[in-house]
Amino acid sequence: EKNRKFTNLRREARGVSDLNAEVSQEQRTRESLYALLRQAPAPIAIVAGDTLTFEFANAAYHQMVARIELVGREYCDVF
Repeated sequence: EKNRKFTNLRREARGVSDLNAEVSQEQRTRESLYALLRQAPAPIAIVAGDTLTFEFANAAYHQMVARIELVGREYCDVF
């Protein structure tokens, strides 16, 4: 009984570790993409969710819309 519980616990811990690795990889991929988009001369913004919340806006986009900070704000609140 104790061995089975320990085995299940190890299996769950391994699952959590795998999930953390996937999340970390996704975060690294997103940051790499954002780093590339920050350098783009074209205005680029990324919005997400039902409320169209800004997740990213490069300097060219900020200049185009004459706004200082957009990230975290909803599209309808900005425009």
